[in-house]
Amino acid sequence: MAGFAGALALSALTIPAAAQADDFSGDIKITKVVVNGGKDIVLGTTDVKTFTIAVTAMDDSGIEVGRTFPVMWHTPLPNGDAYGLVMPDNIAGKCVRQSFTTTTCTYALKINPRIHPQDNTTAGTWTVRAHALANDADYITKNSAAKAKVLRNSRLSVNASPEPVKKNKTITVAGALTRANWENYTYGGYTKQPDS
Repeated sequence: MAGFAGALALSALTIPAAAQADDFSGDIKITKVVVNGGKDIVLGTTDVKTFTIAVTAMDDSGIEVGRTFPVMWHTPLPNGDAYGLVMPDNIAGKCVRQSFTTTTCTYALKINPRIHPQDNTTAGTWTVRAHALANDADYITKNSAAKAKVLRNSRLSVNASPEPVKKNKTITVAGALTRANWENYTYGGYTKQPDS
């Protein structure tokens, strides 16, 4: 399994997803892949974010538990480079058999704003590749099994002055909208945004 994981990781880094076709043998299917419960993954500048990928696979012989496996990376750039590969810490995952033929395996992954995004250009769509193996040795590698959004966190601060507020006196309300910068790991101005 470790060898498979290493080969999968290497291919995810070096081969553009658009150039790959799904690889399969037999009648096995990956029927569903859910990233982070269907929600966007929002990263700041320091905190590591833990999220899940759930892979559901089906085969008439049943799915071999512990042999599904997802990886996620940023959609390849025009030159073919793919940044930000993220893999599960526990490659066995937590598998639940839905029926004799169908199993869902859920994996915990971590994404670190100081390691995986590389820079601000990797905010946006990331691709999930998933692999599953059946009890009868059927297999499938689905190269675009799911898409996920990895976004830069934003903050809004508001302050009213002077304080304390006095009846019939003018107050000034000021605010700042900032967004995580993955190049210098600070929050910078997020300009030209609608005010409502």
